[in-house]
Amino acid sequence: KQDPNAKIVETGQDFFTPTTGESAVQTMMSAHPEINLIAASDQGIEGAAAASSAAKAVLVGFGASQAGIAGVKSGRWFGTVAQDPATEGKDGVLTLVNAIRNNKNYRGQNPLNSLPDKGVVTKSDAGQFKGEWAG
Repeated sequence: KQDPNAKIVETGQDFFTPTTGESAVQTMMSAHPEINLIAASDQGIEGAAAASSAAKAVLVGFGASQAGIAGVKSGRWFGTVAQDPATEGKDGVLTLVNAIRNNKNYRGQNPLNSLPDKGVVTKSDAGQFKGEWAG
């Protein structure tokens, strides 16, 4: 449920790189120093964590990269949401091969269902995740 008092005051683009994320956050924080939550790709949040202007903002990433999980474990990031590209790719190919070999249709699957807390990484469960990419 969305908080009716929450509002998006600015958007930026990190292009999945920490340096561009840091620059975007500095620009956003300069225009809106009241920003108290930043959500972005893990790479963008790596940049946000480096921006001194965002020192008081809550940081939430998307990816559960190794860097993201480390950020959550350290307490600097509030959380990140898992993406497991190697597992998802492997599972997709195996399902396709099985469908062709067995001439069967398979239902869609959500790879995050098998992860702790359905892939939501917080400090309390960060130790249960292993990022499939550096970040």
